[in-house]
Amino acid sequence: MSIGQIEKNKLILFGTGSDFENFVWDSNRENILAVTDLNSELYHKPIVVKNSLGEIIFNGEISSVDEICNMDFDYIITTDIYSIEQTHKILNEKGIRDDFIVMYDYYVQCIRAHTFYSVLEEANILKLFEALNIKNVIDMDLFFADKYRYSREYAELTFSDALQVDAYSPNDELRPIYNNVYRKIFKNFKEFYLKNYDAAIFSDYRSFEDYLKIFDLMKDIADHIILRFRKNSSDFKKFSELNFSKWGEVRILNLPKSSFFVISKHHSNDMKIYICCHKPCMLPREINGSNIYQPIQSGRKLNPPFACIGDDTGENISELQPYINELVVLYWIWKNTSHEYVGLCHYRRYFLSRPLNRNDIEIPILNEEQAKDILKDYDIITRFKYYERQDSIIRNQFFWITGTDIFKKSEITIRKWLKIRQPDYLPILDYVLGNTGFFTSNMFVTRKKVIDKYCEWLFSFLIDAVRDFDVKNLPNDQVRIFSYWGEIMLTVWLMNQNLKIKQLFWHMTPKEMWELPENKN
Repeated sequence: MSIGQIEKNKLILFGTGSDFENFVWDSNRENILAVTDLNSELYHKPIVVKNSLGEIIFNGEISSVDEICNMDFDYIITTDIYSIEQTHKILNEKGIRDDFIVMYDYYVQCIRAHTFYSVLEEANILKLFEALNIKNVIDMDLFFADKYRYSREYAELTFSDALQVDAYSPNDELRPIYNNVYRKIFKNFKEFYLKNYDAAIFSDYRSFEDYLKIFDLMKDIADHIILRFRKNSSDFKKFSELNFSKWGEVRILNLPKSSFFVISKHHSNDMKIYICCHKPCMLPREINGSNIYQPIQSGRKLNPPFACIGDDTGENISELQPYINELVVLYWIWKNTSHEYVGLCHYRRYFLSRPLNRNDIEIPILNEEQAKDILKDYDIITRFKYYERQDSIIRNQFFWITGTDIFKKSEITIRKWLKIRQPDYLPILDYVLGNTGFFTSNMFVTRKKVIDKYCEWLFSFLIDAVRDFDVKNLPNDQVRIFSYWGEIMLTVWLMNQNLKIKQLFWHMTPKEMWELPENKN
């Protein structure tokens, strides 16, 4: 919480002594609504209050206790420790709750780190989470980091065991002790922008324009966006008049001092795992009748079509299939689909939900329910890291697979274009090439937004590298040199993302299934 945010609070000063001269922040005059005192003889007499800089922050009459209780304030601040009990008693009798009455030191040290906390509001938000089955939350304004909560347990407001809360705080406001409250504290937005949360909560008051920016920023990150407004404010009224029906359902939670605006995303929840096929083949019988597996012909622009959809519709690079193989299908998925979840496998390689047992009658190929269940806790599903040879780094493995000369020449080109388009990844590429394993085969299942970001990155340099290299004149066994680079790049990209990866076993179908019987010689 910045000092600027503190200055937005509307304050009442309780006491007329010199203690308020210890104010260490430069409070604006308009933020001090009134001054009052326990001594009724001082009511309506003039008073001037200065801060520690000698600047006047209030110049007016002393109000009565009854008058200040009818004002629209955020906090009543007192500095007199000897009369704090009496002050609370009098104000409580007039309907002012304790969480609105604070000592000056508490205001500076604690509310500065969390301006908008209240026990009542937290209780209602936790009830809202339960009603909407919200289990995974990003706290964008440190709503749960109040003075008393140093762990998940706090009186009757203990978080449920199922609730996981992360926090975003770009400054150093949270001490390490708050790791007991939050599962993860992010300092940078890029650390979590590819993740998916059940809810994102924003508890700071903002301008109308900032609320709009928040919605645009978070609509692809959270299923529920929770925004806190001053009750009956003009910004709340304007925001309530907007139409969110295309994106989601709106709920309003009215509390004594605030209104929470909750926008719940409409879910298509659809999943499609594309099976890349460059020729007619036999598919596993275990996927028959599955709505999520969709065969797609790669390189259809260059070859006779067969009985499935092709990669030559819409925006596509189907003509590059001989050089980058299944990556033409990946490009097509990126540009032409809008599934919530998407995956890619191959006509002979499939993810398994568990290791294959020799006694299995059916192959345990990953199904929709299993994939979605995994992606509740993970960001992406990949193959287990592949090790061609345990004693050899990846660069040497590819010397063996493609030939040393062609790999070295292609590396010059790939590094050239990576340096032009994604220079920050050159050191990561060096690290991966010097390692012994990587995620091969371009197999994955994830949310579409994750693979969109990966494709945006990958194709920013890969297509240029292919066209810059004389691939057409290479022998058949080397013409797809850049498909290997594409395989390597998934690991390179993942190295620089804060994504939780679930590695699964995979199954290779028998060789006799790789072609239809009528096509075999």
